[in-house]
Amino acid sequence: MKDYTEKLIETKTLENGVKLSLFDLCKPIAADRWYVKILCRMELAVPEEKLSGSPLDEEGQGDFVEHYNGILVHEFAKERNFVDENVKDEVVSAIISQIHDNSLGYVANPVFAANLFQQKVDQFIQERDIRKEMGVDHDEEEDDDPADFSACFRD
Repeated sequence: MKDYTEKLIETKTLENGVKLSLFDLCKPIAADRWYVKILCRMELAVPEEKLSGSPLDEEGQGDFVEHYNGILVHEFAKERNFVDENVKDEVVSAIISQIHDNSLGYVANPVFAANLFQQKVDQFIQERDIRKEMGVDHDEEEDDDPADFSACFRD
């Protein structure tokens, strides 16, 4: 269960197709002190033209798109702990400015989108190979239901 409220600060789509969103994940931690966290989420639709030129075969390409639901996501967060509530808004503004000044130019570069795609393809291939070695065919979703041990108690 989350003990904070996720508030969207801003969203913009960059020329390279990356959708950049900033979220405020700040929460009070003690009396007049705050945990300040700004999450930067970058989303890129799976580029079909690059997917066909990837080392994935046709089945792997379909699995890749399904695995990522057609959207490649990369996130990073900037955080400060034990911030006085009187300066919290200033700290939030400073972090947002820092993200704009230091990260926006890099993320907006066409190379970022290409590198993000290649990183996700490499990661997908590595995970797929590990699953094959372990004898697991597809992604196994975790089951949040409690395990059924009733058969252990039957006569």
